[in-house]
Amino acid sequence: MFFDFDALYNETQGDAFASGKKKFYDNKVKSITTATRDGKFDIMSTVQGDRLYSCKITFDEQGGLYDYECDCDKFNLESGPCKHIVATALSYEERNPQVREPVDIRKKTDPGAVNLIAEYGKKKRRRFITGDAVKTELIPYLELGDGVSLRFTIGNKKQYNLKDISDFVSCVSACGYRRYGVDLELYHNIENFTDNSKKLVDFLVKCYSEKIELSGTFMRYKDEIRLISGDVDEFFALYEGSLVHLGKTDLVLIEPFTATLPVKLIVTREDGGYSVTLSETDCKFIDGKDYKYVLTQNRIFRVSDEFDAAVRSFFDYIAMKKRLFVADHDMSAFYNSVICQLNDYIEVDSGTIDLSVYEAAPLVTKIYINGKDGSVYLDVKASYDDNPVDLFSDVIGGDFVRDWDTENAIRGVLAKYFPHYPDLYLDDEAEIFTFLSEGVKELFEYAEVFVTDSMKKMRIRTSPRIHVGVRLTSDLLNLQLSAEGYTSEELAAILAAYREKKRYIRLGGGFVNLEDNSIEALSEILEVAKLTDGQFEMPRYYAPFVNSELKQGFFSLSRDSAFKSLLKSLESVENADIEVPESLRLIMRNYQKTGYRWLKMLKDNGFGGILADDMGLGKSLQVIALLLEEKSTALIICPTTLMLNWVGEIEKFAPSLRTLAVMGGQEERRERIAKAADYDVVITSYDLIRRDYELYENVTFDYAIADEAQYIKNPETKNAVAVKKIKAKHRFALTGTPVENNLGELWSIFDFIMPYYLGSYGAFRDKYEVDVVRGDAGATGRLKRIVKPFILRRLKADVLKELPAKMESILDAPLEGEQKKLYEANLALIRESMRATPDMSRVVVLSMLTKLRQICCDPSLVYPDYTGNSAKTDACMELIETAVEGGHKILLFSQFTSMLDVIRRKLMEKGISHYVLKGDTPKSERLRLVNKFNENDVKVFLISLKAGGTGINLTGADVVIHYDPWWNESVMNQATDRAYRMGQQKSVQVYKLIVKDSVEEKIIKLQEKKSALAGLVVGKENGIKEIIELLG
Repeated sequence: MFFDFDALYNETQGDAFASGKKKFYDNKVKSITTATRDGKFDIMSTVQGDRLYSCKITFDEQGGLYDYECDCDKFNLESGPCKHIVATALSYEERNPQVREPVDIRKKTDPGAVNLIAEYGKKKRRRFITGDAVKTELIPYLELGDGVSLRFTIGNKKQYNLKDISDFVSCVSACGYRRYGVDLELYHNIENFTDNSKKLVDFLVKCYSEKIELSGTFMRYKDEIRLISGDVDEFFALYEGSLVHLGKTDLVLIEPFTATLPVKLIVTREDGGYSVTLSETDCKFIDGKDYKYVLTQNRIFRVSDEFDAAVRSFFDYIAMKKRLFVADHDMSAFYNSVICQLNDYIEVDSGTIDLSVYEAAPLVTKIYINGKDGSVYLDVKASYDDNPVDLFSDVIGGDFVRDWDTENAIRGVLAKYFPHYPDLYLDDEAEIFTFLSEGVKELFEYAEVFVTDSMKKMRIRTSPRIHVGVRLTSDLLNLQLSAEGYTSEELAAILAAYREKKRYIRLGGGFVNLEDNSIEALSEILEVAKLTDGQFEMPRYYAPFVNSELKQGFFSLSRDSAFKSLLKSLESVENADIEVPESLRLIMRNYQKTGYRWLKMLKDNGFGGILADDMGLGKSLQVIALLLEEKSTALIICPTTLMLNWVGEIEKFAPSLRTLAVMGGQEERRERIAKAADYDVVITSYDLIRRDYELYENVTFDYAIADEAQYIKNPETKNAVAVKKIKAKHRFALTGTPVENNLGELWSIFDFIMPYYLGSYGAFRDKYEVDVVRGDAGATGRLKRIVKPFILRRLKADVLKELPAKMESILDAPLEGEQKKLYEANLALIRESMRATPDMSRVVVLSMLTKLRQICCDPSLVYPDYTGNSAKTDACMELIETAVEGGHKILLFSQFTSMLDVIRRKLMEKGISHYVLKGDTPKSERLRLVNKFNENDVKVFLISLKAGGTGINLTGADVVIHYDPWWNESVMNQATDRAYRMGQQKSVQVYKLIVKDSVEEKIIKLQEKKSALAGLVVGKENGIKEIIELLG
């Protein structure tokens, strides 16, 4: 049988509960015995204090709390359980763990998981930490031979050679114990090493683990590990700026990686030539994966791969020969071939010698472009002073120095654009266009380029400077196009070619480059237009898009006054002369008034829109203001859990609006929908609209509002199909997450607010979605420009100055279905019991009340086999998912730890990261969880109200959910203050979840009246009458 200890804890005052826990942790409960009498179960104990106290807790036949008593001076039923009773309950629960889960067949844990539990538990028990004792140091010894390897010593007072690296790694992995000598016995917990050594231990374990499956060549000896190239980079990075042992006797400094290698190339004069050497001739190169390193004078410098490629051969030669002699007649070639390359990486010291006299003569190249019969030919002439050279000959003649870099660059450009290289001709039209538009520009960097008369017609024509005239007439936009130097036929041909995704079009012998911003912008506009009598026409809702696209190109524009006026109204919403309904002027914040004006402006122009404000910013209030603005009819579609909240919001802010909530069975809903014309606002849910949409066929609303519009993000679902069939003059969507997983969701919502605006989904996918997903910045920019005018999104950070530091909301969940039947049956049973036993004890009444509250939370708390609906659980998960999608972090409090278990399972099913803190969470673990939650990206913290309501700082969260109401509102406020306190940089949104028409609603109403509810329940005043009123 499951005993309801939660009911006992809920009746306990805070100080008694804390003292009881201390008694329990201090092992003051000396004995526990049990007995059964008349179907009831007694738990008896003795608790050590200044004397031995006797306690008894009694549960009834169903496990409900029946009575409790203690012989201490402070115990009386009016004040609730004393600390000795609490200690007894906690001790019994520890000795007799209870399983609340329903009895069913469950999968067994894998044997491997069971073994891991044992293994990790063993490791945890071995984690002996030396505390304030001297930490152990691991010291590396670098060895450079035919590669890079490391040996180590270990110790604190005295260093010992690490003789077996494999055994050391095993000990670290298992927190194992080893005795290295008289002065070193060590548990290999990472915390027992010095801070520097911790990094080295991690590095060593990683290196060893990565190589364990390789052949034994990486460990020739047990005490040595060889480093591969990537390990070399990581090791040197670990000791950047520090001294490291080299072998057993030397120390080397690993210089900061920004340091420059202090080596110079030195050139001195000798008879008949020059002596060339380095200021440091003993340089050893070390290879890493991403970098190279140079060891010289007991200092290691990091150098780039480019440095290595340029200087290594020279350094290696000097290391062997110490110096080079270069004769006078070879100095020009040596200077231009060797010294000029080295000079890019190391300093050249030539003293008083002027080496510039050996610089090669400049290369002069002239390229002539000829055209004949639609083909292009090139003639290339090159020379050094008066010495002509053939750039395409393998024969190297002459005694002058050549500029091979420039020659190779010219040959590379020509080979790039001429497929038949070294034959320099083009006869393919696309290849000619590419060369003329791109290749010629590249050749200008290296040569003089001349275009012969035969090429005059085969040119790149200047892109058309297009004049666009825009007029707004009724519901249509009209565009007229013209361009100087181009006929209307040529302009049409250019646009047609662009739509075919051609790079160019050939007109009049020349080429027109279609990769032009103006043509691109115009083509985007004309894709949604229809050609009628030489003019392009499109619906007026494209006006903002047309205007933004025209700004992307270089156009000559003329816009009529109607078009300008429409744009002005769209762009200056914040300061528009639109009055907020008088009854809401002092209620709405400035950003909400702006949102209302935006909605009204869209409505007045026949547009739809998406109000995408962050959660908690009052999207519903902005819509209610719109509905109040003039006599109208509206259909609001929302999740089932929000229907009553809409009813409540309208009653609060617009009581003059007649509201109809479409609920109940099929026949009841049919009757209500038939009366829809008699109401200003009709509210239904997504679940019901897909069943009832045919009943709305003959109704045309002024407004259709889709709240939490992510419910219609999939266009193929019954939700989306049904909602889009509703007839309305104006459509708006409310959602904090217009895009969650893919851009198709955005298309679906636009398909509701303004059908056809983004075209068919297939066209939208091909034009935007595929390219945006690939990271195409152009497609992303175009999509933003076309949707931006019809989406208004403000984050809390944007309007923080207008928000109160803390905002509180009550979310009502409807009591319905199986849950309602259970609640009403239990309530009836309680009332009958109270009539039969008028002098029923306070404890029994409170136990009954707790049972009702648990049914409100989730009936499975009382009936483990229950599989029906739970309105509050569903509403809570919807709220959490919305908050998580909006980037918020959440604290969720409940006084029932079993309820936290239910929510935890739901979060696991949804893949939402979370922590849990209960009364049995150790203090050290509490602090660790709190710090991690404030620092990392875990989204939800589930907290027992008793365990985490005070004493912790959780300013990383900005959403607080009270799953169930507590008797004393101050306790809930203390819990809220875990997030709403000094250090909080955001506005905190607080939600209280309440089941409508239940005992929870009565508790909240009593709180709102500021009744002494805590005293009523656990105080010394005459509370039994008021408690009974809660039930009746």
